[in-house]
Amino acid sequence: MMFKAGEKLPVVMVGQTIGQMCEELKGLTRRGAVMIADSNGKLAGIITDADLRREMSEKGSAVFDCMTEDVMTPDCKRVTENTLAAEAMAIFHKYRIDELPVVDDDDQPVGMIDVQDIVAIKIVG
Repeated sequence: MMFKAGEKLPVVMVGQTIGQMCEELKGLTRRGAVMIADSNGKLAGIITDADLRREMSEKGSAVFDCMTEDVMTPDCKRVTENTLAAEAMAIFHKYRIDELPVVDDDDQPVGMIDVQDIVAIKIVG
């Protein structure tokens, strides 16, 4: 999920419901995960497709009334804009994750890398 300038990032705020999150992000074509930001715009966590599947299997359609902060993985792994692709690949491998938020120096989301992005550029880690 490498994003181009001007492309909408999959970011929503703490305090929104999952239903609001889905509504806000409809129209995005690549949605393996959603970054959750706090009131200061800093990355607070991530909600992956797997997180949503687990919640839906437990709660059914009631998941849409759950708050983002109750579903997200807080303190998720992240990289900065200066992280090398090989370093990102090592994080994907070590933690067995598929999406990795990219943050700026203020810990605000600026992008997201999907493991397939790294595979596509043939980085060996």
